[in-house]
Amino acid sequence: MARAKLDRIDRRILSDLQSNGRMTNVDLAERAGISAPPCLRRVRALERAGIIKGYHADLSPEALGYSVSVFALVGLNSQAEADLKSFEELIAGWDEVRECHMLAGEADFLLKIVAETWDEYQKFLTTRLTSAPNVSHVKSMMVFRTAKQTPGGAYSRRMRARPPREGRIMNGNATPDVTIALLHEIAEAFARRDVDGIVGFFAEDGEFRNAKGPHHWGQSFKGKAAIRSYFEPLFASTGDVKWQHTSEFICGSRAVTEWHRTATLASGERQSWLGCDLYAFRQGLIMMKDTYVKVVI
Repeated sequence: MARAKLDRIDRRILSDLQSNGRMTNVDLAERAGISAPPCLRRVRALERAGIIKGYHADLSPEALGYSVSVFALVGLNSQAEADLKSFEELIAGWDEVRECHMLAGEADFLLKIVAETWDEYQKFLTTRLTSAPNVSHVKSMMVFRTAKQTPGGAYSRRMRARPPREGRIMNGNATPDVTIALLHEIAEAFARRDVDGIVGFFAEDGEFRNAKGPHHWGQSFKGKAAIRSYFEPLFASTGDVKWQHTSEFICGSRAVTEWHRTATLASGERQSWLGCDLYAFRQGLIMMKDTYVKVVI
């Protein structure tokens, strides 16, 4: 399975949800350093990608009366795929088996089994597990104490406070409509040439104004479909286009970003541009992105 491309904010969200799956989107966004709407979009995207597989309650077996936990190494007489599948389908219907892992080595499967007492486990072992079709041997290992049980990936160790890139907030604090972190997130989408990500930052009635166009002031693209119609052919015609944002400024619900862009044109000519974007935000979404640019090479 290909490794998912996750940025720092994605990993922050995953780390926090692993620690507390009931965390509200507002709290999650605050901890990630972005506003609530783009945070919710990121969570939904992680769910669609299958990175977040679901949410569940972490129950205590002991509190429910299951005081015995056992890991069982199970060996089969045949390792043919059909026989392996048959065993997996069989134990899938046994509530006592909480986990099942296929192994490479001296055993074929590792099972985690819970029971109310040791006698109950031995009854399960002798009447069901060892008597199951194709099972050749079982080695039981009783759990005395669990020192660590952490689900998912090792994201917590990657979460270190990172100072923001150069940027400044004017006239007091930034409103929740826009933050430096949100501007970085938008910049990263451009750097990835992620059209879906870029369009997703715009409000449904958001507008993008390009410096070049049929009018003396350029051209306007209003609505997500129109905005997509501009960026898709742009990235297609300049496959190696690269954006580098150099600074950001915030004033209330408005922001300015300065950037440097390079690309090889269809003619083979290499070009470089300096530009800036004037933004207006509402509730974390772009209402207006007005671009000014000049060719420097």
